[in-house]
Amino acid sequence: MSLLVFATAAAVALTACGSGNTNRQGSGRSVAGDSGARSGKQEVLTDAAAGRILDDYEKANNKANATRDVKLLGSVEAGQLNVQSRAEYEQYETWSEEEKKEYGEEFSYVDRHFYLPDPKRASWFAVEAKYEGDDSTETLMVFDRVNGKYKMMAAVDFEGDIPQAVVDKNGHVEAVAGSERVGTLAPNELAPALNDFLETGGKGAGKDLATTDVTKNYLTFHREREADGTTTTYRTGEPAGWWKAYSLRLADGGVLTLFQNSYVTEYRMTAESETVFHPDGARAVYDDTARALVVDEYQNQVLATLTPSDKPKILATYDVLVDSR
Repeated sequence: MSLLVFATAAAVALTACGSGNTNRQGSGRSVAGDSGARSGKQEVLTDAAAGRILDDYEKANNKANATRDVKLLGSVEAGQLNVQSRAEYEQYETWSEEEKKEYGEEFSYVDRHFYLPDPKRASWFAVEAKYEGDDSTETLMVFDRVNGKYKMMAAVDFEGDIPQAVVDKNGHVEAVAGSERVGTLAPNELAPALNDFLETGGKGAGKDLATTDVTKNYLTFHREREADGTTTTYRTGEPAGWWKAYSLRLADGGVLTLFQNSYVTEYRMTAESETVFHPDGARAVYDDTARALVVDEYQNQVLATLTPSDKPKILATYDVLVDSR
């Protein structure tokens, strides 16, 4: 019984925590310091200052990955992204030697483009960049202030270009509230619409989403939920306090959003010849006891666009197994 792997052109694995774009079962499916914090006051954020924050993150992440240093990584990451990263560290010993080697290789971000909202209107900023040596994969990262320090809170890999953003005379992008409806949905309403493809095959809230590679993959897993002597049930995970939709206005009147979500899979054995599962791999890290029901929790980050004239499009997702019981 293998874990789901969402590997498409729009869903590339391993964003901020690794050097490559490996898609490993049970882990990624498909993503700093602050000058103001150091001085004790909030300074106007510039591209240069944001670049130093990203530099600090890159350096700490590379060092933390070498030894799976949870404390060090927590100094530059927070929220859901850090939960996902810690899960990868926990599952590290279940990976192949090739995956371990690739994960430990140092990486750097190049071709950086910063999206800086007015600090009076938003506490976060975003960065679009590429991995050095990889011209095809883009990464969108979000840093938000946590106890006065910028930490990376969200990240996802994708392919293609981000549409042009609205920029004011001061060079600020326009941050959009998660509750603001753009066309058929608001950013905060995208998570249940996406999960509906797993839960019902897109017959409910999923009808409000455009068809993309990501929705097709979710739909495939819904259709294949009864196979190999098992029955799989999907449901939305419980909201976490640090979930957030980071959204900015686009020049075409739409919105780009990087939002956070989770879902739960429940596997029940239905084959007459087998009555219990024997968890192995990533599942066994959390619970290796044989059982009739396996409950897996996934945390995921999702990149999407909303437009006034069409259905929202889910562009990429980064899903990580964070618990199995």
